[in-house]
Amino acid sequence: MTYAAVLRRYMLAGLGAGILGAFYLRLIAEPVIKQGLKFESAYDASHAALIGPQGPQLYTRSQQLIGGMVAILFVALLLSFLFGTLYAFLRHRIVADLGDVKASTGLAGLVFVLTVLVPWFRYPFLPPGMGNGATVFKRSAWNLALIAVCIVAFVIVEWLVAKLKGRISNEARWTLAILAPVAVLLTIMALFPSVGDPYPYGLSVPMVWNFRLMALGNYALIWGMIGIGGGWMMRRLATATSPSFEQWEAPTADQRLPVSAAAS
Repeated sequence: MTYAAVLRRYMLAGLGAGILGAFYLRLIAEPVIKQGLKFESAYDASHAALIGPQGPQLYTRSQQLIGGMVAILFVALLLSFLFGTLYAFLRHRIVADLGDVKASTGLAGLVFVLTVLVPWFRYPFLPPGMGNGATVFKRSAWNLALIAVCIVAFVIVEWLVAKLKGRISNEARWTLAILAPVAVLLTIMALFPSVGDPYPYGLSVPMVWNFRLMALGNYALIWGMIGIGGGWMMRRLATATSPSFEQWEAPTADQRLPVSAAAS
């Protein structure tokens, strides 16, 4: 099984994830985003005397929506490329006892937790126009740093737990492999600084949380499709390249060697 064969299947899964993510943005996320843009317009209009007149809008909302859908498609393809590379590197270590579908889904879930869920708790998403423009760079920098530190910390913790094989029972080692990373990640989240980002007056709290949950759901949909879809295609590839017992055909009478010839 070659790297190119693995990558093709995960890129195909990423394409499907991007299409689903684009439709998710159009059907589920767009109403929440429109609420945020509507509040932003009303907020800017009420403060026009203080901030001065605004420039003309460069793109219509329809153009922005199409651009967002295309961006989600490209992001899903990029993520599937990176994940396919990671799975090709780790497959021989994790697939034996689980199978491709479970191994791929579990690995995708782990990546989702480390790169999306943990940063979401520490630096949650904000609807358009709700954040402070002066803190955008700071928030993004700390968010990327948190992702990098969480990945490195998780790998180190699991490597240390693996070193305990044979020294403690398997049950204790599995328990430690689950609880130790959780404790480390929670500690890292607590140590990272918060980014002050005051909300505008009159902002609806339910609208903010609807957007946050909607954005989290979109990431979950993309990673779920990459993990499950890619694992399903990998299982089909493994089945096709490794003939099973049922595919083996018994030799015919003409193909059988005489007993004397076989013995010699």
